[in-house]
Amino acid sequence: MKILFVSYTFAPNIGGIESMSALLADGFAAAGHNVQLVTYTPGPPAAPGAVPIHRRPGATALWRLFRWCDLVVHSNITLRAVWPLLFVRRPWIVIHHTWILFPDQPVRRSMLLKLALLPAARSICVSQALARQLPVSAVVIPNACDARHFRAAAPGPRSLDLIFVGRLVPDKGVDLLLRALHRLHRRGSTPSLTIVGAGPEETSLRALAAELGLARVTFAGALPAAAVADAFRAHRVAVIPSRWQEPFGVVVLEALACGCRVVAAATGGLPEAVGACGVTFPNGDIGALAAALSAALADSPPIAPATIRRHLDRHRPERIVRDYLHVFARTLAPAPALLP
Repeated sequence: MKILFVSYTFAPNIGGIESMSALLADGFAAAGHNVQLVTYTPGPPAAPGAVPIHRRPGATALWRLFRWCDLVVHSNITLRAVWPLLFVRRPWIVIHHTWILFPDQPVRRSMLLKLALLPAARSICVSQALARQLPVSAVVIPNACDARHFRAAAPGPRSLDLIFVGRLVPDKGVDLLLRALHRLHRRGSTPSLTIVGAGPEETSLRALAAELGLARVTFAGALPAAAVADAFRAHRVAVIPSRWQEPFGVVVLEALACGCRVVAAATGGLPEAVGACGVTFPNGDIGALAAALSAALADSPPIAPATIRRHLDRHRPERIVRDYLHVFARTLAPAPALLP
């Protein structure tokens, strides 16, 4: 089939949506389908032999792409790439990577327009939490973990304790993690913490770590995927202390694949990403986070390796791509003829 894949944000931007869009587009092409990708993120052209990338296409170019394809797939709704469907009838699939109505945020006109458009599309959500929010039915296909980078090291002791990977913004809750770590220090436990990522909160987080006397906190900055995987493999416990309701949490899968224990907030799609393979705590509860960190560092309760393998198997890229293609094929299949 000829698939037009639309991802408003894409590489060289870094994030969960960008990495999943690339993984899916490449997976569809590897399965033998003709894929072209539209994005509104500036950047270099695709490498030779890769999925063609159309960056910020004009109206004429977008019209031609819609006429070319059999199926239009949006990785989140991109409103500026919807209008051709008014004139070119093509099946439309929307992959929901995040909320349309953001929890605890004002409702904007663009959100209402996206909700109004949903009945015209077939929806796929990356978590049950997202699907429950939609006013239409949706298929749930979880995110995948890219095993090219994220895989366990040889068994053996790890030299570092806690690691956070993500953007340094208030929603991610790194300040909560620092305050929970301070509680452990007051009890005589002094685990190390590595913070991987960049963002506007870095200066204030550095100041908070100094104010709390946390000498074993390292700010590593933003790292490429291979270096993030190496960092996971050097640590015992990955922490996702998000304040906001994460729609899923690919970072959970990446940490598990690299052999980390996981501690995550128990809201949004994070519990689905964790499954039975980690510890969750009530969102924003510093005391509960400190207790969860202490338990994870003590490997309590122990988690069987087979449990983690089964969980990660559900998130293998080839399995996720297969599930998407199955939905695409059913969407393109002609409706059965009605009996006279």
